[in-house]
Amino acid sequence: MKTIGRKIEERLQELDLSQKDLADKVNVTEATISRYITGTRSPRGEILSRIAVALGLTTDYLLGNESMENDIKLIVNKKYDDISKVFNKKGLSLDNIDSDEFETILDMYILAKGIKKD
Repeated sequence: MKTIGRKIEERLQELDLSQKDLADKVNVTEATISRYITGTRSPRGEILSRIAVALGLTTDYLLGNESMENDIKLIVNKKYDDISKVFNKKGLSLDNIDSDEFETILDMYILAKGIKKD
């Protein structure tokens, strides 16, 4: 199982953010983020929540509930399939759409379906 620090480090890489960027978003020092990543300290309470929000993750995932992340991936994949079918019916394709564009499309799809997104 991945540590909180490893999960933070991987997500920073995915988002192309530095430890300083995260520190600024969470309102802690860069050294504090470094300690979380190396495992010499663990974020707790409100700081953990702020890190999760800043990285677009859940606190459950950071704390080790791997199934939460898997559930989210399954939901997104299902929605991708649904949206892809709608696009295909209109003669369009999602092949050349980047992740930011897909996120916008997903938000619009959720709004159109009347599903509330947190």
